[in-house]
Amino acid sequence: MIQSNRSTHPLRSFRSVYWSLALLALIVPAIAMRFSSEVVWDLRDFAAMAVLLTTLGICLEFILRFARASFARRIGVAVAIATAVLLWAELATGSVI
Repeated sequence: MIQSNRSTHPLRSFRSVYWSLALLALIVPAIAMRFSSEVVWDLRDFAAMAVLLTTLGICLEFILRFARASFARRIGVAVAIATAVLLWAELATGSVI
């Protein structure tokens, strides 16, 4: 019987990369607030960003895991959703994340 090595599964590496980048997206403004007066976030801003990134992560996880389509099509849908979320964030804040 062949045992699957879960650590090399593509979805597992996607998860670790995504959540690392999401955490970095929350850390960067916290650090920038220390060195610049132009970045002024309060707890609500961090909470909204955390909810946005968590929702995006759950949607991407759902698409990549459960969609019954080719891998290329699933990646295309995932990129489209990520782009839509980032565009929404851009329009809501008026600045690039």
